[in-house]
Amino acid sequence: MNILQLSIEYPPETEGGLSTHLALLNAELVAQGNDVAVLALATSAKAPPDRVDGGISVHWFRPASFDWRTYFEILTSSTPDERERRLTEEITGCARVLIGQMRPDILHLHGYHLAQAALRLSVEFGLPLVWTAHSSPSMPLLYGDTASPYLLEQEQSLLRRCAAVIAPSVAVRDLLRSRCPHASAPVYVVYNGMDLARFQQPDTAGEVAALRRQLGGDRGRRLILYAGRLAREKGIIELVDSATIVQGVQPSARYVLVGSRTARHRDQQAPVADANVDAALVAHGERLGIDIRGFVEREKLPHFYAACDIAIVPSLFEPFGYAALEAMSCNAPLIVTDGGGLAEVARDGIDALVVKVRNENGRLRIDPRELAEAQLRLLSDPGLAANLARSAAERVRIFSARSMCDATLRVYGEAVARAVAAN
Repeated sequence: MNILQLSIEYPPETEGGLSTHLALLNAELVAQGNDVAVLALATSAKAPPDRVDGGISVHWFRPASFDWRTYFEILTSSTPDERERRLTEEITGCARVLIGQMRPDILHLHGYHLAQAALRLSVEFGLPLVWTAHSSPSMPLLYGDTASPYLLEQEQSLLRRCAAVIAPSVAVRDLLRSRCPHASAPVYVVYNGMDLARFQQPDTAGEVAALRRQLGGDRGRRLILYAGRLAREKGIIELVDSATIVQGVQPSARYVLVGSRTARHRDQQAPVADANVDAALVAHGERLGIDIRGFVEREKLPHFYAACDIAIVPSLFEPFGYAALEAMSCNAPLIVTDGGGLAEVARDGIDALVVKVRNENGRLRIDPRELAEAQLRLLSDPGLAANLARSAAERVRIFSARSMCDATLRVYGEAVARAVAAN
């Protein structure tokens, strides 16, 4: 099958969850004999040249009219304008060339920012359009924030006009259906895959021991690791509040935070910080001894998981939950919330301790006391921690690249059949 993908990011430009997902999916698609081309936004001035990488043809869209900061601002704007129309024209023109060269069977859109270009190309060339909803523009509403009416409209268009939609969890599928209950596009749940070899327990025991000493683990400290963006929706404020309770009972507990303020682009030296999270860390971080490590290369994360006693993912809502899978792959005793797809990744009392997220008047909230109780339980019961980690290491194997690819190919087949039946 010939597959053309549209995405706002791709490695090595960015290193977020979407890039990780695409790299893994495409490697498996090619391994199974499919031809894959990717058209991605060159979000920095240092974007590499177009290339064939592991059998995947990667093409970067470089706008003629704007620098990357300008057009990323356009793509995430609340209202469309003339600049957005011109940008869509440019992306569509670039994709037309690729379509003429490779004659794809499927057009696969990742994310919702390039919706207009994808919908136009689908109609123009009669291509079945598959959309993977890695997140939803309605998610800010879950946190009590406002959502962009324009981006919500793009989501509605995709749900009405795609041949098929892929959601990374039942939670995202249900969210999409609630936003557009009369959508004609079928929504399939395809769990993301995990590169298990990349996140297995590192063999470099010396490096892990040195890192633990650096973090204070050799001085009797119990180390609790958070790895992810330092943003409000990730539960960082509730985690800081819980730390006061935990240290009141377990004074040796210390927190290690690994992650940047926003998704990191290569030209982005000073990402915009979350003011609420920064305020909490400034007010309490030094008193609680919170060690903020900033951005860490993905290859180094297994060392942090191995060096710490507990990993915690306190998100209000996760479309899937890569951070949880990473911890599980590294045999780290884990605490998660049941926000979004996290409850589908880790089972309460089997693979992790799961803390409930409550909906209070349409806004998601976590009780810091319950978060603290889970941490204290694991810190005081090494047998339980070991059992959870052992089960989690087995559980993570079901989230393989092969199973993700097989399920995606089944959706492609359904989309093609649906398009044929419609014509």
